[in-house]
This record gives sequence, C-alpha cells and structure tokens, in this order.
Amino acid sequence: MNEEHTFRVDLKATPVDLGGQTFTIKELTGAQRDEYLNKNLGRMRLDPITGEAKGFKDYKGLHTDLLCMCMYDAEGKVVSKKNLEQLPAATVGGLFKLANDLNALEETEEETGND
Repeated sequence: MNEEHTFRVDLKATPVDLGGQTFTIKELTGAQRDEYLNKNLGRMRLDPITGEAKGFKDYKGLHTDLLCMCMYDAEGKVVSKKNLEQLPAATVGGLFKLANDLNALEETEEETGND
C-alpha cells in the first residue's frame, strides 16, 4: 500500500536571548547542511585500516562554523565568527546544541553510519 507523506517546506527558527539582545537560530537548507557536513569531514580522524571515523583531529571552529551559518541578529544579518568566539564557551556550547538539534544533524550522522 502506498502511503502519502507530507513534508514541510518552511525553515524552522527559534529566538535566543543573549544578554538582552534577541537573535534567531534558523534551520539550514539542505545545501547548507551538506556544506557544513562536508567541512567537518576534513576534521575527522579516520582509522587507517577501516576508514571509519574515530573522532575529530581538529576542533577549531566546530561550534562557530555551524552558528555562522544559521544564527542571525535582529537585523537579519548572520552573526560573525569573531563575535561568536568572544562569547563564553558554555554559551557557545548551548547555542551549538540548539542549532544542532534544530538542524537534525545527529540524525544525519546516524543515517550515514558516521557515529
């Protein structure tokens, strides 16, 4: 039996308050998500025998690279990497988790077998 599936075409967004200023974290498009994932492939440490990912060899920009693609200020401008890098580590980590969840990036890794 063929079931009909319905998917949304609008991008999700969630407001974030940082020190009294409002920002928005938006869902990436499919092309943006693929760009982010491809960028992360270069950070991966691979097992020389199996080729399986064994973690990251370079963490620099891991969180801010995603946020620079999906976090916007009140004027609708993407937040700069420089500004994000000046925030407390715990704040950047929390924003990254929110962006990661909003963009279903963990699901993408599971689908491709890259845990």
